[in-house]
Parts: sequence; C-alpha cells; structure tokens
Amino acid sequence: MEDRVNTLALVNGKIVSPLGIHDSLVVKGNKIEYVGRKDEALEIAGKNAKVINLKGYTVLPGFIDAHMHLLEFSLSLRHIDLRNVSSIQELKAKIYEKAKSLGPGEWILGRGWDQELFTEKRWPTRYDIDEVAPKNPVILWRICGHIAVVNTLALRKAGIDKNTPDPPGGVIDRDEKGEPTGVLKESAIELIRRIIPSPSFKDYLNALKRGVQELLSHGITTVHFVSCTKEAFELLRYVLVNEGLPIRVRVYFSSSHIDYAVKISQKLGKNSILKVSGIKIMADGSLGGRTAYLKEPYADYPGRGLLTINKKKLREILEKTRSYGLQAAVHAIGDAAIEETLKAYEDVGVTPKERFRVEHASLLSSELMNFMSRLGIVAVVQPHFIISDWWIVQRVGKERARWVYPFKSLLNSKINVAFSTDAPVEPIDPWLTLQAAITRGEELNIELARYTQSERLNLGEALKCYTQGSAYASFDETLLGTIMPGKLADLIVVDTNPFELNPNEITKIKVLMTIVDGNIVYSSSF
Repeated sequence: MEDRVNTLALVNGKIVSPLGIHDSLVVKGNKIEYVGRKDEALEIAGKNAKVINLKGYTVLPGFIDAHMHLLEFSLSLRHIDLRNVSSIQELKAKIYEKAKSLGPGEWILGRGWDQELFTEKRWPTRYDIDEVAPKNPVILWRICGHIAVVNTLALRKAGIDKNTPDPPGGVIDRDEKGEPTGVLKESAIELIRRIIPSPSFKDYLNALKRGVQELLSHGITTVHFVSCTKEAFELLRYVLVNEGLPIRVRVYFSSSHIDYAVKISQKLGKNSILKVSGIKIMADGSLGGRTAYLKEPYADYPGRGLLTINKKKLREILEKTRSYGLQAAVHAIGDAAIEETLKAYEDVGVTPKERFRVEHASLLSSELMNFMSRLGIVAVVQPHFIISDWWIVQRVGKERARWVYPFKSLLNSKINVAFSTDAPVEPIDPWLTLQAAITRGEELNIELARYTQSERLNLGEALKCYTQGSAYASFDETLLGTIMPGKLADLIVVDTNPFELNPNEITKIKVLMTIVDGNIVYSSSF
C-alpha cells in the first residue's frame, strides 16, 4: 500500500457523481473534498497536492461486496479450481496432477465442481477420487459450498463408515448397502473439515494479503465478511494493527461466535476500516444441492430440502443478536426458509431501523416480498447465480422460475437490495455480476432469461445496488457508496465509462486504479 498523500487531485476525467458528470475531484486526507471543474479542483488542492491526470478515464465509487467469505476466498486461490469442469474424467485428471505435485499423505482441496455440467450426468463419488489419489486425503467442495465429495482415505481419517449417523442439519450420502458414497451435505462436511490440518499463521497471512490484492485489483473497496470466525478476525486485526488493512471489512460472525463478536466489537470501538456489524445464521442449504428449503417439492426431486436450524434456536439467536445491537444476516435461499426467517424476525420484534438481512433470497413470491418490505429487511443477493444456476428452471419448474432472483420486483417492493458474489462461490469480478443482473444470461442462452425478462435491471440500478445498496446494508451509506464531498474516498478509475457500452461489453472494462480511505492501494497504469 502506498503512503498516504494528504491531498490528491484527480483531473481531466469523467467523475460519475449524483451531482452529475464532472472532470475533477479533490481528496484531502481520507475524504472527498470537492467534485467539479479542474480549475477549481487545482485551486482547492493547493500546490503541494499530488495531481493525477485521468486522461479521460472514468471514476466510480468503489464496489462493495455485501456477502463474501474473505479468508475462504483468499485460501481458495491456492486450491484446485474446478469451475467449468465438464466431466468426472476431467475432475480426476486435475486431482491426479495435484497429487503428483504434492506427494503422498498431503491433503488435496478443491472447489467449484457442478455435477450438472458433467457428461456422465451423475455425482462424483469417493471411488472416482480413489482411482487417482488413493494415498492423499481429498475434499472437493461443490460450487455452492454446501456439498462436498471426499475419498475413502478422508472418510477413514474422519472415522466415517456405514454406522456413522447423519449429524444434525447434515446428510452422509449412502449407497444401497448403506456405505458412504463420499458425498457429504451441509453440516456433514464439518466431520471432514475439522480434521484438515490448519495452515500456519504465516500461510494464513500470506493468503489473506494475496486475496485482498486480488479484490482491490477488481475495484472492490469494501467487503462484508460473512461467517467469520474468531481466528479469522484475529488475523484481520493483526494486519490492521501491524501493517494497515488496505480494504474495508464489515464482519458478520458465525452464530457460534456471537459472544466473542460482542466482546471484540466493544474493544475495537469505532473504526471505519474494520467493523463488527452482525451475526450470520444458516437457515437452509443450496438449490444446486437440493438442500434449499422449499414450500413445495423440487420439480426434479421428491424432497423439499432442509431447514438447517431449529425454529426455537433461530429465535434465541435473533433475540441475543438484537440485545447486543448487532445485525442478523440469515442465509435463506428457498421460499420456505425465507418465510420461516421472516416469521422469526417478526416474532422477536424486528423493526426497519435495525436493517436485518436475508442473504441470497433466491426463490421469492410477491407475498414474501411484501413481508420483507414491511419489516424493512435488506435483501443481499448474488446476481451471478443466474449464470451458474443455469439449470434452475428444471430444478424449480417453469411456474416458480418467474420468482427466481427477482431483483426488479425487490426494488419495486421498496426493499433495499445489496449486491455480492458469495466468493469463492462465484467469481469476484463485479462486471460479471453487473452483466448478470442486466442481461440475466440472455446472451448465454440461460433458460431463466425467458421467464424473467421483467426482472432485468438497467446499469444505473445495478451499479446503485453494488454501491449505495451494499453501503446501506451495513449502515455505511452516509460514508460510502457515492462520490460526494464529505464521503470517504473509496474510488476506482476504469478505462471505459460503462454507460457508454452495450451491457454485453461491460465485462471488458479494466480497473486502472483503486483508492481506499484516500490511499492508492492498487494501480496498473498510473
């Protein structure tokens, strides 16, 4: 991270602000001092300011990813990337190469596979992995993160066999003889996760630094770190104190860490870079794994999914969260899970001023949106799911498909919508997210686009969700989300004005510079 320049002037550009399009701005300290004309900007900045000639490039507010797993994303950069793998044979080839590079006994971790893409049209099993890595324990998370497949050695190390009962809120998939197939769903994954050797502090630190730089290079200036643990937070605080954290982080602790969250938030005090915001709670699973909790059975499966938390327990956690003045952020994908979450919110007396959140809110209805609006609930959504869940019409049926990822209807219902990626589930590139919200995958022949044309957003609406909407989701809208005098200087410089492009071309936009808190934290061309 570069040293702070007390005064920074950006001139000869296109500054996109609620005040209009201007050519220059001035940053003093960590705040925007002025937005307007070049001559006035230079006068206000003074002769000792650092002046950057934008050469016509565009300045936007930094993107705010309102739901991602910061440490998991950072660590995932070291794992096997299984996105877009088209067959189990290709999956096995990647595992084989990793096993060769690591040697026997080392854990192999990967993420991103999707059985819907496989030519074999089936789930991978432990036997598939055993063929190519019998001497390495292996765990490969499905793209959603709610399902994983492991090999026989990993099962053996965890003590999982035909007599092992399903853990609460999870499923150990079994064959007709009752033997584990290697596929684990929801909390059953923890049986493996807890025996994986933890990286060293140095490994974690290096991974986090790499992950943060990757985010900054894509113009992401704030992240909402959901399902954060005590250990992950201590790592963040170490970086903040000892090196300076070059990205804003809003922390939503896993519900098992609620007492620590309260204690540490009081100790941390007010800090615009690192802030404890709330508690993340899991209510169901994923549509990809058919574990999202639906009101009616899946169109391609007899079950309705899983409610992964006891209703009484959910209310107890919400009561505790409210009493501590923290936000609740409940993962609820299926319509039944969303309804149970909203009922729980209503039962404990949630009010709009508390801005409690529903994470994902994937399958809705007009009734549920009215319910959300009445309670003042924030919808934290991931538009790129439209692309990766290309099979969704088959999963829920044509009638319900109309209400999958209904972003326009959410906005029309006066619900604040925040954009995010759920990284490492989806790519962190904001332009991919924006394109999905605008085109709904029509250019990729995504079937859902045919049933949800009315849910398309325009670029202005989508950008607002990714900036102002996400800022609102963590009570940051007075400081972040727009380029205005008095706001914190979280800005990005891009090579093309997105409003001058066809939506199908915005993914070509490159981030040239990222500024956080008045500091230039990433630069590729200046």
